[in-house]
Amino acid sequence: NHADVLKHTVQSLIIESLKEKDKPFLYLDTHAGAGRYQLGSEHAERTGEYLEGIARIWQQDDLPAEL
Repeated sequence: NHADVLKHTVQSLIIESLKEKDKPFLYLDTHAGAGRYQLGSEHAERTGEYLEGIARIWQQDDLPAEL
């Protein structure tokens, strides 16, 4: 869904920032889903949330580099 697009974008930017520091860090996702799966799979089609999230921006040419 659209919130996941925002969440994953922010997570990626934070992790990239933390990697620039000279100290180790730990990232633990306590609400992780099934991980990688095909968006046309039964699992993804069950709710169709991706249609209001990543599917809405796939074809956009004018997205910021962070997306």
